[in-house]
Amino acid sequence: MSEMASLTVEIPIPDFTKALYDQAQQSIIGQSWTITDLRKWLGGKSVTWIKSNILYNPKYSHEIASMEAKGQIHVSSGKGNAWRFKATTMAEFIEKHYEEFDWKGK
Repeated sequence: MSEMASLTVEIPIPDFTKALYDQAQQSIIGQSWTITDLRKWLGGKSVTWIKSNILYNPKYSHEIASMEAKGQIHVSSGKGNAWRFKATTMAEFIEKHYEEFDWKGK
């Protein structure tokens, strides 16, 4: 009796993360988000969560201020003057800092 040789074949599995990210970026080019759109992008997090964890978080104050200065974020100053975000810029910011956010709260 002869022993059968074992054959191992490695099939590379492509990393779709970059492709999916690129596709998402393409779908939001030229768009602006309201705070409601940003909430949806963040999985339904509350406006309070977004403000405390992102917009008014001292850790990101320089980046947020820079985006405001460039017109990529328009800060709400009361009723009738809503938040506006350049969608691609905010999506990149979220991607960059995703692991740093405190996802426990609503």
